[in-house]
Amino acid sequence: MRAVILARVSTPRQEKEGLSLKEIQLPTLREYATERGFEVAEKDEFVFQESADSKIRKKFDEMIEYVKKHKDIGAIITFRVDRITRNFRDAVALDSLMRDFDKEIHFVNDRLIINKNSSGKEIQDWDLKVFLAKQTINRLKDDERISRARKLENGELPGGAPFGYKNVTLESKKKWVVPDEFKSQVVKAIFDWYVSGNYSILEIVRKLKKDYDIKKSKSAVHFILNNRFYIGVIVNSGRQYPHKYEQIIKKETFDKAQALMNKRNARSQPFKYAGKEFAYRGLITCQQCGCRITPELKKRKLESGGYNFHIYYHCTNYHHTHDKVLNVKESTLDVQFAELFENLEIPREKLEELTTSLRESHQDKNHFIEQELTYLTGQLKQQRTRVSTAYEDRLNGSITIEKFEEIRKKAEAKEAELKEKIANIEKANREYYMTTSRLVEIGSRSADIFSRSKPHEKRALLNLVLQNATLDGEKVRYKVKFPFSMVLKYAPSSSWLPEPQLFGSAPIKEHFDHFLEAIQDIRYMGQMKQRWLEIKKLQTGAALYDVRA
Repeated sequence: MRAVILARVSTPRQEKEGLSLKEIQLPTLREYATERGFEVAEKDEFVFQESADSKIRKKFDEMIEYVKKHKDIGAIITFRVDRITRNFRDAVALDSLMRDFDKEIHFVNDRLIINKNSSGKEIQDWDLKVFLAKQTINRLKDDERISRARKLENGELPGGAPFGYKNVTLESKKKWVVPDEFKSQVVKAIFDWYVSGNYSILEIVRKLKKDYDIKKSKSAVHFILNNRFYIGVIVNSGRQYPHKYEQIIKKETFDKAQALMNKRNARSQPFKYAGKEFAYRGLITCQQCGCRITPELKKRKLESGGYNFHIYYHCTNYHHTHDKVLNVKESTLDVQFAELFENLEIPREKLEELTTSLRESHQDKNHFIEQELTYLTGQLKQQRTRVSTAYEDRLNGSITIEKFEEIRKKAEAKEAELKEKIANIEKANREYYMTTSRLVEIGSRSADIFSRSKPHEKRALLNLVLQNATLDGEKVRYKVKFPFSMVLKYAPSSSWLPEPQLFGSAPIKEHFDHFLEAIQDIRYMGQMKQRWLEIKKLQTGAALYDVRA
């Protein structure tokens, strides 16, 4: 039987230190193929370096298509599970190879072979290893985030320099940020023009092109005028961190620009009635020109002497592309959004299945969190013991005070990392309950929740569910965010679950791929059990491919 070999490292460091392609993976895989009687031509070897977490894995996708194309290829041979996949998208592609194309996958180091006839235990081993590989990626992301946070706290920029600066490497090999000679002068000119009061942002865009031959959009100039990096501050996730780099704008100049911008924005705002909340303010744009749909409160005097108030929405027509601006009553929008939330309600029997599945995955989640916290707490205790032992050694004269301080600082740094990881797990645990309870609540009585909500609550609900809402005449058009789009797609139909043959089509398969990614944090272990059941159903000719949301 013919086979292909897949060998991969994620980083140059892995190639040098751990899973060398030439010294470890390829010799092992070739020897395995020979022993098992597989024919592997040179063109059948896929050897590459890339991250399994990247959204587009060109080499992996090439290998999948190559195996599908050649019917005489019966197996894929790889070193272990995390060499072939660390994400659910790839796991689904490999499941399809086994199920639809009758291919085997051999994991040499894991001593595991899976195919469409594999036992439940083998499928469970495969699913668990995919889960653990994905968790490795998640931990690497955590480490990257911790490193980023440490840089910010230290006053250093963890990414690319903003316009006006450039990234450089100093003689000491340290990465640094310095002003760019030309671009920093452009930034200074932008601020000088704006604070003079003689130029609008649009006029600055034109002047940049004329004076410096630089093409910038209005939003780019607006971003520069609001960027506090130029006055010595990095803004990240709402927090401000003083940085160590050279400032190119004086704080007084920056504050003048902000004051002038706020003044101009206030003049451009439509009239507001004091204390009045509008449910759909800032949510909708015009289908025709892309400008904002803005609310307006109109009053009409009654014969009795009182007033009748109505809320209307209309396009700001900022670009003056409309001959006539249509006013739409808020009640007209209410009806359309209420209908959306009525359709978002999950059928009672499916809601019960979802609740049961969440309850099962809750037990797996607790077990996983308990294991992680036990491990991290043990590591934390180790660091404290290390400092305590070093202190005893210092008192006994076994080590110098300098050595003790070195050990203490390293241990404290490691302890800070561990505490942050523990805090992240506890935060994820809290968010699990908030996310699942919100999904269940919206799925069970979304229409009632929407109808009873106050204007700001309605706006929050719509932000949670919708994106790209536009007004076309009196009709609101929108896209529903995932996973609510899946509920909207299947909840009204009698066959709430998609049929297996539909997964060959790109739209449904794309939904499924994104679905696996979307629920991985709160549902993965429960869903692994479900995937095993699905495979068993297909083997016995079951009619539906169950992908509970």
